[in-house]
This record gives sequence, structure tokens and C-alpha cells, in this order.
Amino acid sequence: MGANIGQRNNHNYITHPSTVEASKQIIDHIFDPKAPSIAHLMKQYLFVVEADEYNRHFLHLDPDYALVTNIELDHADYYGDEETYFEAYRDFVRKVKYKIRMIKDSTGEQVLEEFPQLVLIPTQQFTFSHLLGSHNHGNASLALDVTKELLTKDSAIQGAEMLEQKSLDAKETITQFT
Repeated sequence: MGANIGQRNNHNYITHPSTVEASKQIIDHIFDPKAPSIAHLMKQYLFVVEADEYNRHFLHLDPDYALVTNIELDHADYYGDEETYFEAYRDFVRKVKYKIRMIKDSTGEQVLEEFPQLVLIPTQQFTFSHLLGSHNHGNASLALDVTKELLTKDSAIQGAEMLEQKSLDAKETITQFT
């Protein structure tokens, strides 16, 4: 299942036509927790959300896994100071059921070091010859690391064809690491 939440289309991610309606229901539930239950869908699909910490919006999620790229004061107009911002991240990761992945030596690593489920990933754990910039390598390494675990751990997740992104042949890349 893929999604572009802003437009709910296939411009950024490829979504199999059979998952479009389920995608809409899940997204509606994320933005309106009073929407009808989606428990049946949550057991059926792997769904990835890019969470925003503004106004603590990410605290409405109950994630199985979290991929944290960095923790650097943002939205100072809302949080006011660094410690308040860091505490919001700690509140978020307390909700993570399984693992928290973060790029090793990234900004804010010390904020999460107390959490035993923290897994630090090297920026270039995987090689991506077509990506420029260490932040892109880090983001891709985080995504592939959790995908590798899920694909080998959960036989119900059947393939990278649902994870393909136009700029990256994820199926080929993920397959070579699983």
C-alpha cells in the first residue's frame, strides 16, 4: 500500500488499485480518530506515515516502528525551548511497540539513548548510487532496514511491488537485501 496523503494519488508512490479505498479509510482515521474503526485494515496492510511533530500531531499515532531521521528543535513558536521539544519526542517513542530506528550519530541521538528498543543505523548501511546527499542515504537506509525486517519477519507482507517509489526500484533493492 502506498499513499501521498496530500493528494491521495499516485504521483509519488505506486498504489495497487485494490488498496485505494482502504488507503482513504486509514488516512481519514488518522486525521479523525472518531472516524469508523479501521482495526480490520490495520491487520491487513503495512502502512507508513511520515509524522509531523508540529503541535504534537505525532502523538495521535500508535506506531509499531518509528524511523527518526534527527531531532533538532523545530517549530520553536509552538515548543518554546529545546527540552519541551525533546520531551515530545520521548512521549512519541514511548508509544512505539517494537523498535525505534535512528541514523547513528545524527542530531538528537542522545535524546533517545535511554530507550532499549533504539537501533542505530549507519548512514550508508546500504549503497544507493543514484542518491545524492547523506540525508537521502540515511532515510533510505532506515526505510530498507525496517522493510528488510518486516519482509523476513511477517510472511503476510508479500512484496516490494507495493513499496516501489518512482525514483527508486525498491523491489530490486529490497530483494537484494532480504
